[in-house]
Amino acid sequence: MGEGTYPLSGSLEIDRQLSLRHASISEEFQVPDEGHLQELEDGYAQANPKKKTKKIAFSEHENTVVSDSLTQHVRNVGYLRPSLQDDSKKLRAPWSLGVFIPVEVLGDKQAQWQPRESQYVAWCVALHRLLVRLGGYGVTPVLTGKYEPDIERPANNVAIQILSDGGLPIAPEMLERMNLPGFLVMIPRSASGADVSTIISLCESLKGRRLYFSKNYETLRLGEAVTDIDLSQFWESVRTGCRRFWTPSPFCLRETRSIPSEDPGKRWKAREDMALAVGHVWRKNFKPSAPCASKEEEYWGFVDNVLETDSPAGIVSARIVARTQMGDYAHRSDPSTPLLGVMASMRLDLVTEREVVAIGQSRHLGGGLLVPVDYPERLADDIVGGGRR
Repeated sequence: MGEGTYPLSGSLEIDRQLSLRHASISEEFQVPDEGHLQELEDGYAQANPKKKTKKIAFSEHENTVVSDSLTQHVRNVGYLRPSLQDDSKKLRAPWSLGVFIPVEVLGDKQAQWQPRESQYVAWCVALHRLLVRLGGYGVTPVLTGKYEPDIERPANNVAIQILSDGGLPIAPEMLERMNLPGFLVMIPRSASGADVSTIISLCESLKGRRLYFSKNYETLRLGEAVTDIDLSQFWESVRTGCRRFWTPSPFCLRETRSIPSEDPGKRWKAREDMALAVGHVWRKNFKPSAPCASKEEEYWGFVDNVLETDSPAGIVSARIVARTQMGDYAHRSDPSTPLLGVMASMRLDLVTEREVVAIGQSRHLGGGLLVPVDYPERLADDIVGGGRR
């Protein structure tokens, strides 16, 4: 056998972070752990006792039984298939672990909490402020979003979304564990183990506390947190014979004004707004490779990379939307940027196609939740074509 580069082409590659995030896409094998050799030796000795001077009857030897489960000292190791090893070809959702916090309307257990879409941001801001207050001084910036000047800000921090009983295509196994309605606190995969533990503890401390954002609306009582929601398996599986696309709910809040281009053939429209939002969520995937002279040039760089022919994302049928009180859909806004929303169908080459993702200016607090929509394969090619240049 000649010399070659390892791992060999087509071979499985060890998943050194075997966890919930790869639960459905990795192959698991049992391998020896400390103490397994002794376990096997003891089993062999039991099956093959030392010879004695006394002759052993055949029936007695036949009754010597050894355990067929010598696996007390083994552990599971996961291996990823080649098609799942190249992260550069697929988009990995920034949020990997979720904590679900159920709610009930205070004073009326029969009433079902049904917030209007225009209230999503306000309710999520209220919960976020409560978590930060409970965390106290010095709580992790992954929760607050406030970093020291010399620390590079990550693209995504803890996000909070509202899950009401509104027919969302959530996987049945997830619905069984979550008593809707309630809040989904999304922890980024980049968070350290200590930060994850802190956020989970804060969510657990919410049980029994009250939450409100205005005297004109109901007061909520927060329930017991479900702390191990696997966000990579959150939505229903793709329907047979279909291809998955995504649409923001209630919409994606645009992040900048329309930016002119030096290229006369390019104009900033709704599709460019959506492409920029995608680029900001997956900053490392779509950031321009060359230095940019201005913020506007960088924005166009993000847009161009998202809309490239071989991009793992595509924007389809984008359009501008507006509401009478657009300020309700924004947490913070730039006075130079008109508050407008964008709706579109999107193609995203995600690892499992069941991940939870939010995009847009208010993605961390109640806006831009991407909901899956499955189209028949016979229609999908036409849709994909509309998402590429």
